[in-house]
Amino acid sequence: MTDSINIPKITTGTSTSLQTSDNAATTTRDMVTGVATAPVRTISGYENVSIQLVEQSPLAGGLDRLVFGDLMADYALQLNTAVVGNGDGTSGTFRGLINLGVDTTNGIPTTWTEATPTGANGLKAIAQALS
Repeated sequence: MTDSINIPKITTGTSTSLQTSDNAATTTRDMVTGVATAPVRTISGYENVSIQLVEQSPLAGGLDRLVFGDLMADYALQLNTAVVGNGDGTSGTFRGLINLGVDTTNGIPTTWTEATPTGANGLKAIAQALS
């Protein structure tokens, strides 16, 4: 059984610099990598239906589809609520979108604060949030 999924990630990209003359040293930075770990979460449900109800249903074989459709609709509700919600990622919950900004340990910025805001820095903050 898998409890978590590990995906490699780049934490710091490479850098380049202009060379002043032939064979002159340049200042560069190697790429730094890390691991993004995502816990596995399970949403489950079942319906206990008697065989008599299935066999004698006036839906002529459609009762199983009706029950399955109802289970899938509630699954979708639970999943959407968890993804958008305010779960903190512990005790079997998802880290919901509402709490994403709280996690600064995984490189997710919480806010963008600048004394003299510029469009370029704002765009940079948005790009970092999207990544």
